[in-house]
Amino acid sequence: MKTFEFIVQGPPVSLNAKKNNALRYQKWIRTVRSAAVAEWPVGKSATDDGSIEVNITNYYTLAPPDVDNIIKPILDALETVVYLDDEQVKRVTSERFNLHDISKIINPSPLLAAALENYSELLHIVVHFPED
Repeated sequence: MKTFEFIVQGPPVSLNAKKNNALRYQKWIRTVRSAAVAEWPVGKSATDDGSIEVNITNYYTLAPPDVDNIIKPILDALETVVYLDDEQVKRVTSERFNLHDISKIINPSPLLAAALENYSELLHIVVHFPED
């Protein structure tokens, strides 16, 4: 399976912000989209494949939002960049990891390792595409 990974400096914004603070919610979607665009290959179009998997890991030091509430804004942000519509996503995993236990992170990717050195709150997002 092919993968695309990127980092978003956190903390993430919860879906609950959509009704409580719409501007903050929209700003977060733009932040995630910008981070994805920065790593997405130049000239590559969003895929129309229908079997995409997304893994979201929230690395935090302060109390994080619920893992389920951070999914929707991230999936919305990836529309038209990574895939055409979030209905193409067939599986999502979302987890959180307390950075006070950083010694338990085993074999991070080079991108994640660099981000862990530079940020105190971050999201590591990995999108998996089926092989052609």
